[in-house]
Amino acid sequence: MRYLYIILLMLPTLLVAQKWQDTTHNIQTEKDITYSAAVDFAGAEKNLLMDISTPIGDAPPKCGRPLAIIVHGGAWLAGSKDDPNIRRMGLEFAKRGYVTATINYRLGMFHTDENIHCNLENWDCFNVTDSSEWYRAYFRAVQDVNTAIRYMLTKSEEYNIDPNNVFLIGESAGAYTVIGAGYIDAESEVMTQHTAELPDALTPNTIYESPCIQQYGLAESIEAMDLAIPDLGNYKGNQYLQNIEDYDIKAVGAFYGGVFNNIFLNNDATKPSLYMFHQPNDLIVPVNYNKIFQGYAACSSGFPTNCQNIINRVQTWGSGGVNNMLDTISAVSLTNIDYKYIETNNNAPCLEQVANPSKGGHQLDNYWLRSSELAEYFADRIADCKEETSIENNNVNTGLHIYPNPIESGTNTTINSVAGQLQITDVYGNVVVNEATNGRYSIANRSITLGSGVYFIKVMGTKVVQIGKIIVQK
Repeated sequence: MRYLYIILLMLPTLLVAQKWQDTTHNIQTEKDITYSAAVDFAGAEKNLLMDISTPIGDAPPKCGRPLAIIVHGGAWLAGSKDDPNIRRMGLEFAKRGYVTATINYRLGMFHTDENIHCNLENWDCFNVTDSSEWYRAYFRAVQDVNTAIRYMLTKSEEYNIDPNNVFLIGESAGAYTVIGAGYIDAESEVMTQHTAELPDALTPNTIYESPCIQQYGLAESIEAMDLAIPDLGNYKGNQYLQNIEDYDIKAVGAFYGGVFNNIFLNNDATKPSLYMFHQPNDLIVPVNYNKIFQGYAACSSGFPTNCQNIINRVQTWGSGGVNNMLDTISAVSLTNIDYKYIETNNNAPCLEQVANPSKGGHQLDNYWLRSSELAEYFADRIADCKEETSIENNNVNTGLHIYPNPIESGTNTTINSVAGQLQITDVYGNVVVNEATNGRYSIANRSITLGSGVYFIKVMGTKVVQIGKIIVQK
């Protein structure tokens, strides 16, 4: 009876929904909204579509709801917003309180003029004319995601979107794309040797026309393709650039993705948080550093298929490689990025993956676990409404983001806040720091060493006071 009484006391707490995590909202979805028209790899103009899901039947936050852009995979050759995981995430994050947009983007690369064939499903389609094609396809997708964000912000009043809370989610090629959209914030981070105008492509071999080009809707025929390879322009794309207020990408969720180059070093802008998931036996995206499709190529070149190697593949860092990269650059304080990496212990080789698809490495090990884990990660990074309180009314906003926290004495932490005057005091009321912040304050960059203990933080903006605390351990 005693235990039953305790459970009854706890029950109201257990039944309280976790904001931004539990799928408690009723929603509605608008299908096939055109958000852009852009020229694809072969010179054809493509209408790009999205599905928009929104919560209904409740009062949105004063500053609006967080926005999540969700991007499919498919090696930049296939896939769509209707892929099962993508569609499901779009609906479920809307049920968590987000406005979500699952999007299509431009697909396609020029296939090689060589006659390279293997009797293995889809193997032929990865033989492209030059390794630059991989980066160019990725870059067009990054442009389209940036365009999709801005399109949704033109509708911020209609959909009650908070531009200070933008989140990106992608899997596989979509994960590469959202990392690119989240972290490329300067032309110096673009591999312009690939995006510049290049010599015309050679006419693809006819063996790729039906099973690859036509099957995936990349073009009506090889003859219809424009073989010119033009300059791709700016990473931002060229639509909705006017009358868009600043927005803040708070976090990126990347399932079995990666990067082609280091895009994390620019300190001129606040970087989003990054969640990554990967499996070590991924045959498509190497978990560390290798050529794309390395595991698949190695598997298909052996018995019983004995295929020739897939040609013109690009080198890439997978999630494990990105994690190591961030560990290294964070250790020497070149940048401050909040990141989390999850890797399974699934090491099933390729033949075992073929025999038992549940052992496949290029997939989620558990959809609900990983999507819920991502939702929890995002929820901690949703900024409070900056207009809800003011100094004049003696109101306080607790929406500071301090990472890492706790810290060890002598190490760095970063304080993301409103712009204003920042004060740090110890438990005795002694002021340790009293200086201006532009919204991002790094302890290490100010050569400040905090001894062990608890420190209180107050940031006084023009309309908002934000408070928080740092715990420093020995």
